[in-house]
Amino acid sequence: MSRNIGWVVNLLILIIGLVFLQQSWGIPTGGSDSVGPRAVPLVISLIVVFLSLCIMVVNLLRPDIPAKDDEITVRNLTLESGPLMLLVAVYAQLFYWSGYLASTFIIALLVFRLFSNSWKLSLANAAGGSLIFYLVFIKGMGIYDPPGALVDISQLLIR
Repeated sequence: MSRNIGWVVNLLILIIGLVFLQQSWGIPTGGSDSVGPRAVPLVISLIVVFLSLCIMVVNLLRPDIPAKDDEITVRNLTLESGPLMLLVAVYAQLFYWSGYLASTFIIALLVFRLFSNSWKLSLANAAGGSLIFYLVFIKGMGIYDPPGALVDISQLLIR
């Protein structure tokens, strides 16, 4: 990867991590009987910031390697990460409309299909993954499950 493109990507990841850290710091800690909703986003944002800084230091210390024809370019990076970024934006809107479980299932299904899995495998992975994450985060850790603005399936789920 060209050093310039690498720095741009690392800088963007660092900025996203810092914004995510700032936003997650404002989440209430929760009660004493649960981990609370702030723990997971806070840890993830700290990991993203730390790793992006590590990659920047490594890129600074290594010699500049000439680019090859198959290296990642800005165009390739946009074409490969563009659909995933679009899915993140769609996920945020679906989360607002339908709550956690339905939106996670739909987006997971699309992500698995985006990575060329079969429909059958994508359905199984999306259903299993959504349910496991629901049980771990919502039920196990006691994180608040917001109802959807348009569709509320939370009353049909495990209490």
